[in-house]
Amino acid sequence: MTTKNRTKTTRLVSSLKKRLEGLYPHIFATRNPRDVRPLAINIHDQLIHELGLLTGRQRYALRIVLNDYCNTLAYQWALAKGRHRIDTNGQPVAPVEPHIKKQAFAAIQKSIKGQPKVA
Repeated sequence: MTTKNRTKTTRLVSSLKKRLEGLYPHIFATRNPRDVRPLAINIHDQLIHELGLLTGRQRYALRIVLNDYCNTLAYQWALAKGRHRIDTNGQPVAPVEPHIKKQAFAAIQKSIKGQPKVA
């Protein structure tokens, strides 16, 4: 990827993130980590359709935004606690699978172990 393309993608990711926060504040604009809920499986397909993301670059940007969101510690805690997955309307659609809970808990432990100790 060239520098020019990388810059375009970075701008697209930033604007898409703001758009998602505006359209779906109950999902993406939560300020309190306790309000974070796991997303429905394949929610990206629903978002692609609802947002009208047609180009490959737009879909790639959505993938980056969702990846960043799903890799936050707050999101991993929501998975580990087994909160129900939600759709774009914020409605519960399915429970988190037990093996996903275990993976999330392992990711949290790994993240905590990697943090520098505070004296």
